[in-house]
Amino acid sequence: MATPNFAKPSNASKYFVVLTGREEKYIECPECENKHYEWEHTLEKLKECDLCNEDLTNEDIQEEYVYPESYEFDDLIENLGYEIKALGGTKENEYLGDRNYPIQSVGVFRESKMYGDVEVTVKITATIQSAYYEGATLDWLAEIEGYNDTYKHSTGSSYDESLEDIMDMVFDPYYIDLNAGLCKIMQPKAVDWAEQTISDIGEKLEKLYEQWSEHKLRCKGVFSNGEAVYEKVN
Repeated sequence: MATPNFAKPSNASKYFVVLTGREEKYIECPECENKHYEWEHTLEKLKECDLCNEDLTNEDIQEEYVYPESYEFDDLIENLGYEIKALGGTKENEYLGDRNYPIQSVGVFRESKMYGDVEVTVKITATIQSAYYEGATLDWLAEIEGYNDTYKHSTGSSYDESLEDIMDMVFDPYYIDLNAGLCKIMQPKAVDWAEQTISDIGEKLEKLYEQWSEHKLRCKGVFSNGEAVYEKVN
């Protein structure tokens, strides 16, 4: 039974793909077998081996498929963290779980607003999620913090709840110092604010991911055996 390569985005408008394999050109020394890659040499002008000085002028340019190194994953998380910090968020590098598609945070945005004595916070966690076979995707998760609790809103979890339901719990007059009438007035205002805040931060992340992704894809469909088909989008 096949499995889709990429986890379905929780919020991103497309599959922002990073860390895929790539074809790299090189010339191999016939004497010492040292490989000279195109990212360190102009292969068409390469005359001799870096290590043993063997003549390479008549050697053919070859290609091989190369997978990203672990340091490239670390560098991407670090660089995205700095970009998020420049946008007003904070860097973060924490493993968030998921057995088939491991997910890692790269940064967090928090925006808060007071409604009477009730503080409501929108928390957006920027993530990188490993693919099943190759590569990874950039996404984000949306949660709401209020009354000493964190509520999942759009995280791909079965525990996700609507903003309306979340604000019902945050503005429960049994637990806060607002009467039922004020709670009814504040709830829809908090919903509207949270919805707009999530949209604004999501837009920032979409622009950032556009710059850093190697490919932008959408899923055309999934076969009965579980295999997914993707196509490139702008």
